[in-house]
Amino acid sequence: AGNATVLFEAGGAAPTASFDVQVKLLKDDIDSIKLNTELGVSAATTWLTVDAGAIDDMSAAGNSLPQALGLAVTTYKADATSPRLLDAQLDMNARTLSLSFSEPVDTSTVTSTAISVQGAWNDAALSLAFSLQTATSSDNGNEFVLSIATPDFNELARIEGLAEQQANSFVTIAPSAVQDMAGNAASAMSINDALQVSQFVRDSLPPAAVSAELDVDAFVLTLVFDETVRSSTLTTSLLTIHSSVSGSG
Repeated sequence: AGNATVLFEAGGAAPTASFDVQVKLLKDDIDSIKLNTELGVSAATTWLTVDAGAIDDMSAAGNSLPQALGLAVTTYKADATSPRLLDAQLDMNARTLSLSFSEPVDTSTVTSTAISVQGAWNDAALSLAFSLQTATSSDNGNEFVLSIATPDFNELARIEGLAEQQANSFVTIAPSAVQDMAGNAASAMSINDALQVSQFVRDSLPPAAVSAELDVDAFVLTLVFDETVRSSTLTTSLLTIHSSVSGSG
């Protein structure tokens, strides 16, 4: 744990002549620190190395700092900011929902039942909350991808006016949807202020017939498909019952 490090990118310091110099860390640096569970999680895991020549004193000669090793932080303030949902992308072909946040999140804390898709930004009349079967295998980071379970996908497809195009695809999350690396719950994205997906891919894959059941007494033929189909489009004249698997007879 003592060897965990992050090398800062070229950021900037406040242009002052002082004993104290404040360095503005770039967001990528902050995110790298947050993703490292062995670094910067407490005062005990936060030490600073300053390489030789990092700064000069006020002398006309510009005396440079020699290397400074193992500087302990005297003040440590933990991350207390909730991660915010910034972007969502829905792919009905790949059956995925990608969510991007303002900071790295702990994907082991993702609770799919706290994530919903609705048909309007301020109206949940048409909506679906995912089941626990919808899950992610993404690593910790600013983005994770939900693999939409088949029952959830079929329900999305069944509800007309929902997730048919970008215009009726909005995402809401409850605080329990995910936590950041410090354990802060996500900022809620309520049903009255849902986030429209920035990218939408339509379902362009044809359904496949999975099985058929024939009840001769009830005069009923039941067809089972691999996804939700629009029953009103069925053309019964294109159905044929054969006596063999070869399709003859």
